[in-house]
Formats: sequence, structure tokens, C-alpha cells
Amino acid sequence: MKIAHIISNKVWGGGEQYVYDLCSTLISDGHDVEIFTRPIPAIVGKVATLGVPIHDYSLKNILKLRDGIVHVHNFKDALKLAVAKKLTHSNIKIVVTRHLVRPAKTSRLYTWVYANVEKIIFVSDLARKEFLSSQPKVDEAKLCVVRNSIKTNDNANSFAVDDIKASLPNDTTILMYHGRIAKEKGLNVLIDAVARLKDIPYHLFLVGAGDAEYTNELKLQIANRNISAHVSFLGFKDDVRPYISQTDIGIIPTIAQEACGLSCMEYMMLGKCLITTNNGGQAEYVENGVTGLLITPGDAAGLTAAIRSAITTKETIGKKAKEYFDNYLSYGKFYAEILRIYKNAIK
Repeated sequence: MKIAHIISNKVWGGGEQYVYDLCSTLISDGHDVEIFTRPIPAIVGKVATLGVPIHDYSLKNILKLRDGIVHVHNFKDALKLAVAKKLTHSNIKIVVTRHLVRPAKTSRLYTWVYANVEKIIFVSDLARKEFLSSQPKVDEAKLCVVRNSIKTNDNANSFAVDDIKASLPNDTTILMYHGRIAKEKGLNVLIDAVARLKDIPYHLFLVGAGDAEYTNELKLQIANRNISAHVSFLGFKDDVRPYISQTDIGIIPTIAQEACGLSCMEYMMLGKCLITTNNGGQAEYVENGVTGLLITPGDAAGLTAAIRSAITTKETIGKKAKEYFDNYLSYGKFYAEILRIYKNAIK
């Protein structure tokens, strides 16, 4: 199959990793893949490693598309592609993945867009439910749920560039957050929670980059709580899995509703105990007390209690989490569903 993916964001995040992993698998499977993206060095440099044609995401270039699947990852891009399709009378088949938890737009313009795409993929039941909450005029036969997944890296446990435990006592519990450093991720709550662990030897690693002002606020909060010796910022890491492999407990305390965060799945895939909030799509695959621990967003005391519980149950929960990931969330299952959608779209 001929498949084009559109990357229109200006920064690399979970959605971009979704595209990268999917394109990598499609290429390995023998499909004809090309990528349209903005001329942003960090993004172009990353997707260039796939070895496929990369085009500037401009109206001039998308007007050249004549056939095949075009997979977009927001409805603004779907609108552009639908207009291009109408102008050129092309035979492209537009597939949209909805990565957000938001009601659908219900204007006449977006109703027209919904009518001119072949399939709308939601990454969680929550995302689909919220989309429909505004009662858009859309053919619900076009809607489907395919949860995100993570490609397994068989070398994840063997090439850690930093031994994050090296300077710490052997009885230290390693806690880790990875993702964007942003207010909606609830990191101030995490700092408050770990500051209460006065009787437990722990070290928290924050892996990621983001808002500089918020990062400085967190550092001030850490200093004010007298826990600077227990918290480290590692910055952005291209591959976080070598760090996850050294972690005891992963913590994703997001406050905002996330449709289906990849960070949670990475801990599960590597058999690590996960603590996360119960307000997003993660509650659909994390069973509290079995495959992870769920807390209320913004509840620092609840998070502290969850960490204490996880210290004694982390091995059992981590094992169950990996079993669940392998059986129900594996990349093979995800890819098979996406491929089925593509094939149905071009029939």
C-alpha cells in the first residue's frame, strides 16, 4: 500500500512517536511510505532516520497527492486534505487518528470534513465518548477505537548510557517520571507527594524537557521542601527505556485528561509498577491494585500513600502489568488493527 503520514506539530511528543513507530513498521512490512512535515530540524532529523521521502507540509505539496492512504492526526489537517482532495478530484483516502479528549466541533465546515474522511480512529473509549458528547453529525460506522501501543525494544535493558543508581545506597527506591515538563502533567503534586516520604530512602528522576518557567518553579518547590538531594532532572532522552529499566516505580501524575498516554504503557511493557491518575484513557487498561495503581488527580496525600503501597507490591504489580501489555496492548495487535483499517479504506 501507498501511505502518507502528516506530522504538523512543532515539537516532538507522543503523537509524533506514534507516527514514527507506525511508519517504521509499515516500511519493514514492505509498504510505500512518505512523510509530510514542517521544516523543523528536530522533527525532520528524527523522521529522516526512517529513510523514506520527506516533503515540506505545504498546500502545494499536498495538492500533488493523487491516491493511497493519507493518515492525519488532527482535524485541522483532515480539513486541509479534504479540501485538497476536492480541488484535485484525487482518490486519496483520509484516515484520522484522534489523540485528544475533546468534544467534536459541530459547525457545517467540520460536518463536511467528517463526511469526507474514510475512518476516524480514537485511541480510547473515553476519547470517542467525549467526541460524541457534542452530538456531531457523523456516520458512527466510520468511528473505531484502537488503543496506542509501544514498539518493543529488545535491547532496552542492555544499553543504559547512565547508571542512575551508581551513586545511591542499595536500599534506595528509584522513582521516575518521564514526559513533558508542563503544569498539566501534575509534577508539582508529585513533588509534594515525595516530600512526605521522610522515612523512606528514595530518589526521584524527572526525565523530559518543556516549559522553562515551570521547570524553575519546580526547582524552587524542591528547594523549599528540602528534598534537593532526592530529586534529579535528567533532561530530554531520545530513548527513555534504558532509564525505565533501572526504575522501581513509574509515576505519571497527569492532571489533564489524556486519551491514551504512551508513557504509562512504557512502564507496563517493561514490567514496572505504574502509578497514574484515574481521569484519562489509562483507567481503561490499568486495573487498580492489579496492573497498576490509580489515584485522583491533584491528590498529593493519595499519591504518597500509593508510593508507600507500591514499594511493597511493585514486583507483583509489574509482572501483572507486563502480562497485560503482552496479551492486550502489544504493538502487533495495534498494527494489525491499523492495517485492517487501511485495507478497508481503499476497498
